[in-house]
Amino acid sequence: MGNYFLDSLRADIFTVGIQRNPLLSADSNEADDNESKHVIVQTALLDKDTSSIANMNVILRQVADPRAEPVYEDGRLNAILVEILDQFHSRVGASTTPESVSSTGLVLFPIEAFEFLLALFEKDGEAEAFPIAILAGDARFSFRDAISSAFITTTTVETPTGSTEQVGLELPQLSPHPDCFCLPVDFEIFALFFKHLNHSNTGISSSSQLVSAPASDTFDVFFATVEPKKSRSEATAKSKALHTSFKHQFVRFTPGDCDLLWGMMSFDDGARCFSMDTLLALLAQTGWDFDLFSVIHWELLGRLKRQEHRESEHYQSVLIEAGVKSWRTFYHMEQQSETDVITRVLRLQLARWFYELEAYENVLEILMPWRDEAYQASNADDVDIFYLLGLASLRSDEYWTALSYFRICGRLAPTKTKFQRQVARTLLALQTLKSSSNSSNESGISLT
Repeated sequence: MGNYFLDSLRADIFTVGIQRNPLLSADSNEADDNESKHVIVQTALLDKDTSSIANMNVILRQVADPRAEPVYEDGRLNAILVEILDQFHSRVGASTTPESVSSTGLVLFPIEAFEFLLALFEKDGEAEAFPIAILAGDARFSFRDAISSAFITTTTVETPTGSTEQVGLELPQLSPHPDCFCLPVDFEIFALFFKHLNHSNTGISSSSQLVSAPASDTFDVFFATVEPKKSRSEATAKSKALHTSFKHQFVRFTPGDCDLLWGMMSFDDGARCFSMDTLLALLAQTGWDFDLFSVIHWELLGRLKRQEHRESEHYQSVLIEAGVKSWRTFYHMEQQSETDVITRVLRLQLARWFYELEAYENVLEILMPWRDEAYQASNADDVDIFYLLGLASLRSDEYWTALSYFRICGRLAPTKTKFQRQVARTLLALQTLKSSSNSSNESGISLT
């Protein structure tokens, strides 16, 4: 799972703090040295009319202790939340676990991710759906981390009975773009989820591992397996083998390796060091990641052209399929249009790549936004796109369509003679086709 997939699912947010109340001795009004401590839980509320980060206002409101009054109808989810709270100091100030939290914490409870996983796992009688393995990574975040005072805000709110102070919260976020808001994922909470899943009566067993990259203390990787409950020895042996393999591979792999690999491919032309099959396998392993595809697609095309004819036919269809799958993973932010500068360059490069593979239908599909607005075209920067549309249409024997695109090019760039020459050639081709058609018709008449 890509980390932004989990980040994008709704999470419930709770702040947890320890309230210390001095104990008064029975004989006097003076405070005793001892203190009574209990957990204060607040939920973070977001205005339903919030439309962007700019007007996002998160307000904290105290809620009853989930240990006394359940937050979730699903007892499994509530049990996980309660176990998190048990990590904090208890009411009497005694630590309930060796790793109990001493002061405050921010609980990002991934409610929608858990609901998604439960729906995935609860396949009654569908043994073929298992085993399931999950691998996910994200920047490190933990409810054990104390909330910085910098994240707490206060505002004065006017009420009919007088002004009151309202406590708010500024949330930590992982945003690839200023207009995209993502909360981090707390994999410790995910580990608790899988532990409870393993102890439930769902007919499945699960186990999980949470590890940090050896060369980075800012990135965590989470691995879990889920399978039907079998004999204890069989299930344990299979699960243990998977987890051992994962830890063995991961201990030698760091984010630095990933950066080096991509850097070598993109900046040092390192893709040439890998075989064509290896590059395609790497692309498939990343889930047809479009960023990786953008780095290696021209290298793949160059390899194809050096193949023998018998092999090139096979690899041509393989590359076209890889290009289509990778394009499906491309996304752009909401404020970007399909024809803005960045997206236009990407589409044009990909369309040229498909053109070299003689995949003309894919060229026309990639450049669809310009096809729909061809007759209103007025941007001279789009002339290369319309020229490629014309060439692809010509190769597809769509001569009249090709002629219209070449005429648009001539209108947008009247000083470039190559467009006028292409118009003339297309008109000549149409005239030749018409003459051939007339000759065929005359021959048919004379024969009859």
